[in-house]
Amino acid sequence: MTIKIGEPITLDNGRADSSLRWAEIAGKRMFILRQKGEFADICYDHGRLLSGEVENGVFPEIIDTIRTGVDTPSDTVDWILSAVYRRMSDDVFDACSEEFRHGVKALGEGMFDELETPRFTPEDVRDALVAIDVGNLGEGLSRRMTKPLAPEAAETIGYVLGAARRYRRTMPTGTGSALSSKEQLGRSLQRFAQPARRVGFGCTAVGVSPALTEDGIGLHARNFDGAFFTWNDFPGLFLIDERETNSNWHRYAAIGTAGLIYSGGISGMNDAGIAASIHQMSTVRYDPGKRGRGYALAPFMQQRILREAGSLDEAEDLLKSVRHFASWTIVVSDA
Repeated sequence: MTIKIGEPITLDNGRADSSLRWAEIAGKRMFILRQKGEFADICYDHGRLLSGEVENGVFPEIIDTIRTGVDTPSDTVDWILSAVYRRMSDDVFDACSEEFRHGVKALGEGMFDELETPRFTPEDVRDALVAIDVGNLGEGLSRRMTKPLAPEAAETIGYVLGAARRYRRTMPTGTGSALSSKEQLGRSLQRFAQPARRVGFGCTAVGVSPALTEDGIGLHARNFDGAFFTWNDFPGLFLIDERETNSNWHRYAAIGTAGLIYSGGISGMNDAGIAASIHQMSTVRYDPGKRGRGYALAPFMQQRILREAGSLDEAEDLLKSVRHFASWTIVVSDA
């Protein structure tokens, strides 16, 4: 097997201490990004060092999936879905912590500082980074509306109408009839949760206690059945140290892809022996969030577990300390 290692790339005027290199094994390339600094500064350097990979990796597919989700044969339904999507994305982003929002902004700034003619706007970057939980809200909305006599239907229709009022001054002709059938609205909302490109997916995790392994080393394994085909175009190993912010935090290693600032929110482990993997769930229970109430995207919460938890109890306490937008499973093990 042939293994090639590229020379490290650094930034003369980066905001963090960052170094990027690549490893190529049997013709398949993976990026290795080693970073030390505060979260927003790490995000900025990520955007600069991987600007081309972000623009041509998972971001275009996420943005295209969003656009496909609000493109139907009906102009009226398009209008409704666009307003609902805009409200969901804004609600989720606004409800997240100041730290997370600054990180999202910093990633975009890094990309735009490096690229002469960027393909995406700051709003596109923001939408792409919160889409993972916005999609869950869309699925929750659609499932509520297709349930017979769902008691939450009135609440959901109110949310839809609120989106229409917030983002459009006048309703196009026929909007009332489009909203008259909750089942029809539910089927339309399913486009957020089930875009045409998606495949059936089901991530699986397994943990094995050190007491059960021959060499006494604990195991935490997972497969990643992700929703996007471009995930593997620019995979990365992220080696992160944010202890400048808090000396009690932990260094962590995580597997992700270019552009996702919560690389620790997929799979990873920290220097205290805590490992974690995240798994998406389907639910009719969701919360679109309210600004200043302590909400967090599930992948970012998992990254915080790797960053801040030195035990299973600390991981559990951390998860209980925030509000969540929708249901997820986070598998945590202690070596």
